[in-house]
Amino acid sequence: MVAPCHTTNRHPLLYRRQNRMSIVVVWGTLALGLLAAPLGVASGGPPSTVESKAAALFKAGDYPAVANLFRELPPDATPSTAFLRHALLSYVRLGRTDEALTIYAKLHQSGPAHDYSLLRPLALV
Repeated sequence: MVAPCHTTNRHPLLYRRQNRMSIVVVWGTLALGLLAAPLGVASGGPPSTVESKAAALFKAGDYPAVANLFRELPPDATPSTAFLRHALLSYVRLGRTDEALTIYAKLHQSGPAHDYSLLRPLALV
């Protein structure tokens, strides 16, 4: 039977260098994450007057006015997701499921993930 040799650390400088490198990588990733997070929030920009008006009308329960704001948008305009959500839920509350489905298709044309908080009220109509 062979007894293992109890040596403490044959290459202490090599292990110390590898340990430092992993610490540098972890701290660098954290620093980049913290620096990039405010940039993503700041790029959203302030909401336009139409979006804030739609949000106020939706909050007040004036769903036909929100639907009219959506219909009056020019075809080349790209509304925000918040405005599309308000328009979709307004059409759902008005009982117009066809228009709500077209807005839902605009919201989720990029990915396969569905937003069940929007599909649930649409299914219950």
